Amino acid sequence: MTTPLRRWAMKISCVVVRLAPEGAKDWAQATAREMEFIESDWAALRWALGSVRILLRPAEPRLVSLAEVPQASLRFAKEIHKRTVTGVITCALEIVYFASLLYRNRMRAPMRRMGFYLLIGGMLYMTLQLLARRSGLPSRQDSPVSPAAYRLELERQRDFHAGGWLWSRVILLVPGPLLLLSNMGQAFSHTAYSPGSAAETALLDALLILVVFFALLVLAIPLNKFVARKYQRRIDDLDSIETGKI
Repeated sequence: MTTPLRRWAMKISCVVVRLAPEGAKDWAQATAREMEFIESDWAALRWALGSVRILLRPAEPRLVSLAEVPQASLRFAKEIHKRTVTGVITCALEIVYFASLLYRNRMRAPMRRMGFYLLIGGMLYMTLQLLARRSGLPSRQDSPVSPAAYRLELERQRDFHAGGWLWSRVILLVPGPLLLLSNMGQAFSHTAYSPGSAAETALLDALLILVVFFALLVLAIPLNKFVARKYQRRIDDLDSIETGKI
């Protein structure tokens, strides 16, 4: 008789197999088969939960021949298009949100207004970067792509996530939150807010939003570097094929 724990483990495993990307489908299926040989229900559940990492770190299919370049470039073009659309929409929403805060604070401290101006400027700059580094590869199967064109696009996107492109975004996005946090800290120390008042609640909410924004910005640095390394591995695979080392 199948226990509830075992049923949950099987459900989780089935979901992982169904949602696994094409390059990690075999890995997910092998993990699901392996679970059938685990006798302990708790161990099976832990194994199933561990397999979720396949979805968090999907394996990119590695090139084994130049004949795979057109399909690889098509997948890459879709990947960059998705990044561009998602990034531009996110930046637009952030700009609208911070612009609304700027409007509500238009009669208050100049330092706070400057913080919002810097935030909006940083988001606009990031939007321009996303548009400048949108995919240059064709997104149709009937448009063949040469290995040289594929490598060039990989290098363009790698550079977007590292080096000057990355650090210029960070440099322009950091001052705004720092200025706002400093200003709001001064407001706390110099203004007598009554506990639980609407003014105190609004200030605490704004501080929380800024702290979260700054934390996400800091986390974005290792994430961008991880993506840059991933694109570099694809370039290395392409070089290995062309030099006959694979």
